[in-house]
Amino acid sequence: MMNTYGLKEVHAIFLKSSGICIDTRKIEPNCLFLAIKGERYDGNKFAQDALKAGASYAIVNDLSLQGEGFIHVGDTLNFLQELSTYHRDYLDIPILSITGSNGKTTTKELCAHVLAAKYHLKCTKGNLNNHIGVPLTLLSLDTSLDLAIVEMGANHVGEIAALSEIAKPNVGLITNIGKAHIGEFGGAENIKKAKLELFQYIRKTKGVMLYNEDYDYFEGIRTYKKSVKYSDHFLNQETIQVRKSDPFIDMKIGNGAYFKVYLGGDHNVENVKAAIACGFYFGLDPQMIKQQLETFKATNNRSQWIEAKNNRVFLDAYNANPTSVEVAINYFDKLEEVKKLIILGDMFELGEHSISEHLAIYQRLIKHESEFYLIGENYARIASDDPRVFSSKKEFELFFKTKELKGYAILVKASRSLKLESLLELF
Repeated sequence: MMNTYGLKEVHAIFLKSSGICIDTRKIEPNCLFLAIKGERYDGNKFAQDALKAGASYAIVNDLSLQGEGFIHVGDTLNFLQELSTYHRDYLDIPILSITGSNGKTTTKELCAHVLAAKYHLKCTKGNLNNHIGVPLTLLSLDTSLDLAIVEMGANHVGEIAALSEIAKPNVGLITNIGKAHIGEFGGAENIKKAKLELFQYIRKTKGVMLYNEDYDYFEGIRTYKKSVKYSDHFLNQETIQVRKSDPFIDMKIGNGAYFKVYLGGDHNVENVKAAIACGFYFGLDPQMIKQQLETFKATNNRSQWIEAKNNRVFLDAYNANPTSVEVAINYFDKLEEVKKLIILGDMFELGEHSISEHLAIYQRLIKHESEFYLIGENYARIASDDPRVFSSKKEFELFFKTKELKGYAILVKASRSLKLESLLELF
């Protein structure tokens, strides 16, 4: 027997469930299992297991799966996206969407922490910011919330436009436009075009766009009547002053006292400015924003200072691209530490730019005062004869175990798949 339901009917079932799940290892009682079919996996094959594990229904597109508990749809991924948009309309709450080449996750976390002083909200968990993650984020929202923050990532032109149609944000924020995923995008101009897709959607739907007026590439946003600019000045005429940003940000808002934000570097000053702008836009006063920024703690291997066994480690190993690596090195340069060590891993999704970008980083480090080590096949390809370059993390670990470093400040940065945070036990 084939069970077919319309979107409205499935949404009614969803509201009575414990949520959507796409991984049988994370099944919760009374959840809806949705069988995603990808190039290397087919969720339909695990639908029976999901029902046995406690899912109330399995949403599938395999007609051979018959019987009670199965809901048949045409394309499960499309259905996931359609259901999430239907749910977003049902909730009818303000949604702030954040994208950008660098800093979008830190900015999202900062904005969420600041706005939590006044609102009950939810934001994207981890990096669930793609064509699957955004729908799952939307479906995690409920009627108890005042607003939501949805992060949007992309590595191709058109993805932010599609995600915007799914999430229907009322407010948009683009952190910056750099070289992330330049190989996938096919060039810097396409990156700019892709990130500005969020603004195109906001303009079409007459929403509000927050932007940093210090960046020239936001010129088109300046003329939009519902844009809100920020820099060192904000929409309520408050100003910020940054006394220093190394190792942590020391700043004040308006006539208030100076306070510390436990993030370091000028790049994180930009992320903090974005969070302050969001706070002011959503009606928080300077004191509320200050109190929230003071208690912010970075997580997820992003801009974290960690006291290791023998050294202090600045762990920024969640992702890496030429722009963010340059920013991290600049930040590290300004530190007053006597002994410094830079450990960088490969940058991915650079396409035809991979060799030139890795070579540029290597050439800069050769002239650098700090000691350095480079890890990964891309760096090994351009400097295989350098004893400071290792083709794999395992090779580096074997080498580093023979060293005894104490009292160093160590920068660790690489693309996510290298998982360089596992090196912490060596330090």
